[in-house]
Amino acid sequence: MKVLERNMKKIFVTLLLCSAINFSYSQINEKVSNKLIEELENIYSQGHINGYSAAIVNQNNILFSKGFGYANTKQNIKYTENTIQNIGSISKTFIGVALLKAQELRKLNLDDPINKYLPFEVKNPYYPDQVITIRHLTTHTSSIKDGPHYEKKWAFSWEFLLKDK
Repeated sequence: MKVLERNMKKIFVTLLLCSAINFSYSQINEKVSNKLIEELENIYSQGHINGYSAAIVNQNNILFSKGFGYANTKQNIKYTENTIQNIGSISKTFIGVALLKAQELRKLNLDDPINKYLPFEVKNPYYPDQVITIRHLTTHTSSIKDGPHYEKKWAFSWEFLLKDK
């Protein structure tokens, strides 16, 4: 698990460094793209990850996206930039930043009930009369635990943040 965490950190840092340079679409030329692909393939070739995808985006464009390895090794299915990946621990950083940005833009408040933003109702199975807030979910203090459904493939959307309150 530690090797996987180190590789995920390498992928994250590589992409973060590329995005920190603040490329415009035209600046990601063939030389830069080839070097990035070389570095990401090097991480994959170490054999600790079956596959992953990486992307660099700005507010206007997808500047780079590519899959590496396999989404399913048994069925020989390649990992592409469109492969749906279970969200997990690596998403915490992005979700945290997105939530704080949404709060800064006054699209939400971390102490708002989560049901204010969901198209379905969430009740706390252990404390049904207690409201679950966004803060509870982000700090893992809601007392809700992952069930067997967690292993299924889930897609996640932040579209609710784009809606006016």
